[in-house]
Formats: sequence, structure tokens, C-alpha cells
Amino acid sequence: MLGDNSLSFVLCAHNARDRIGDCLSHLSRQRLIVGQGYEVVLVDNGSTDGTADLARQVWQREGATAPLRVVPEPRLGLVHARLTGIRAARHEVLSFVDDDTWMAPDWVATALRTMEEHPTVGLVGAEGEARFPADGGPPGSSASATAMRWGRRDRLAAGPFPWGTSSTVPG
Repeated sequence: MLGDNSLSFVLCAHNARDRIGDCLSHLSRQRLIVGQGYEVVLVDNGSTDGTADLARQVWQREGATAPLRVVPEPRLGLVHARLTGIRAARHEVLSFVDDDTWMAPDWVATALRTMEEHPTVGLVGAEGEARFPADGGPPGSSASATAMRWGRRDRLAAGPFPWGTSSTVPG
């Protein structure tokens, strides 16, 4: 069984004000099994458009019960942002999420159940459904934005780093 039965979403964003609202709305609607929890670590990667302020407003408006923590990372680049997110995460299981991704409401429950049932697994990939703006998807979305991975933090520290789109890794 996982130590704390919780997951940290690491959401890296650079000038994502136009995309991040829908992403956070979906993250706020996670359906958990009793005893599960999660947090969202928003790594503000040098944004100048008010991304972090909007994120806090959306989280409050949605009435999210999970914590949202905004962590600044002034060095531009996804690798810098993800490493900052890994260091800031408080849980063993990490899930990397892109700012234009809409997460299924059972994402946390599924990720935690999978990691519990397979304790030797360090990284898991999952399929997603691509939604483009014309199909009602998020603005700027792409097929790669829906590919998800999760895994264990200790397995990431050893490398090589799976810096693919929307990865989940245990902390």
C-alpha cells in the first residue's frame, strides 16, 4: 500500500491564462475513494500574464477541497519546471499534467489503485482521448496533450527521466 494514499499533480504553466482554467476545473472534480487525497502543485514557469492569480481564482470558484500550491520557477523550460514540481510535491505518487489537459474525474483513484496493485511498477502510461477546439476541447489542445503517465518519485530520481507529455510519477 502507498504510504499516504495520495497523489500530487504537478502542473507546469508558462503564460497559460487562456488554457489553465478548464484544466483546473477538471482537476477539482476528482472523485476519490475514502482515504485518498491529492494536491495540485502549479509551477508558474515565469508567466507574465497572471496565470497564477487566475489559477487561484478558479480553484476557489470551483470550491476545490484539495490544496492548490503555486510554486514559482523563473528559469524557463519544462525540465526546470518539472524538477521544481517534483521537489515541491508532498506525495509519493506524482502525476504530470499539461495546462491544456482535461483529467477524468477518476484519475486519482485509478492511478493510486494501479500503483498499489503493482508495487514494483515505477512509471505507468495511459491513453487519452484527443479533443481539439473544434470538437469542444481546450483551446490550443493537441493529441499529445492527452497522453498521461504516472509513477513513483524514487524511480524518477534514478533517471532516465520520462519527460513526456503529462507524466505521472510517484514522488
